[in-house]
Amino acid sequence: MLALGAGVLTLGSNITASNDSFSFTPTISATAPGLLSLTSGQHTITATGLAPLDLDITAPIQGAGGLTKAGVGGLRLT
Repeated sequence: MLALGAGVLTLGSNITASNDSFSFTPTISATAPGLLSLTSGQHTITATGLAPLDLDITAPIQGAGGLTKAGVGGLRLT
């Protein structure tokens, strides 16, 4: 789990998450005013693994960039 709290995580590249655990889900979370900031350009989130959910992003997302999902794993944005 990556808990940003009230901080800002600036994504300048891509994210890869692989989860084979059915009892734990990797999570990126934040509490206001924390957020995931996208730099300009397209960013790929690749999710793989045996678990139904490979990455859960609950942090607010903002910025000039875009997101593309790749891989057969599950990704949840809430």
